[in-house]
Amino acid sequence: MGSSSASRAGKPFEFNWTMTFAAFKGDWEARQQVHRLNRFYATKYICEHCCASYEEHNTFGDFRSNANCLSLRFTHEQYLMMSPPSPWICVRGWTKDRNLEEPPPVNKFSDLLHVLHQGVACVVIPALICSGLESKHPSLTLSELDTLLQREVYLHYKSWCRTHARKYTATSFRFNGKRFSKLGWADFPELSSHYKAAVVKTMMFWASDYMKDQDQEGNVPNSRLRWLCMHSFAKFQYFIDEGGPFFWRSGGDSCNSLWACSIIVLPGTGRTRSCSNGRASFSEDHPEVPLVARDVIVRQKDKTQSKV
Repeated sequence: MGSSSASRAGKPFEFNWTMTFAAFKGDWEARQQVHRLNRFYATKYICEHCCASYEEHNTFGDFRSNANCLSLRFTHEQYLMMSPPSPWICVRGWTKDRNLEEPPPVNKFSDLLHVLHQGVACVVIPALICSGLESKHPSLTLSELDTLLQREVYLHYKSWCRTHARKYTATSFRFNGKRFSKLGWADFPELSSHYKAAVVKTMMFWASDYMKDQDQEGNVPNSRLRWLCMHSFAKFQYFIDEGGPFFWRSGGDSCNSLWACSIIVLPGTGRTRSCSNGRASFSEDHPEVPLVARDVIVRQKDKTQSKV
């Protein structure tokens, strides 16, 4: 207060341009603390946008389009009436709907770091690796699994990182059963918090090559499916790195549209279902190949299509 910077607050700085709020990026805990949310994961009602709760009637676990919790959605003004005001309420452009991402149609993707690098990938990578080891060694014990993760798998990872030293740096946290959350056969693998987003992003590319090597050995059941599944994650990340916002920006780039086949395997059913995300439209199901992104087809500016 009283500084020269404070005196310029809210005033145009060049050609009548001023700063305005665009989006808030942070995990759920940070959003709750910063914006004083009284509806979050530790309360009965968990969402600032709808009635999702831990109650059976409005459970957040109902993903149907006509779920009860979606029957009522709060506007920004309605939410302010039932919640302590956020300290950001005076920031021009801020609304509760911009706490996590820019609303459509500007941005079609959620927070990629938490959704992918600290979300789905943290489950897919160890799950595929452990599944491959169990298929390769049918009589495998938990102790032997721990040893294989520390020696065979981690050493392959270290060697791969040395080969790609200009782009990737290996983590010093050696793989083991505990860091893969695999201390019992009933435990579902998941990377521990030792592995941060940048490390997991590297592991996506390494795991794709590792699965490919396993497939080329030719004696591991279902190795091709594991490799293709992991490769689809690496391929998606590659397009993000190379193309960036071309996913939703029209014109001006070598690629202006992207199509990906997104297939989700419903546990225990063997069935799949397709998803869509804004301009990225997904093709028909392929039940024989349980992939997250099986085929990526890019339409070039000259309207020709190429399968990658």
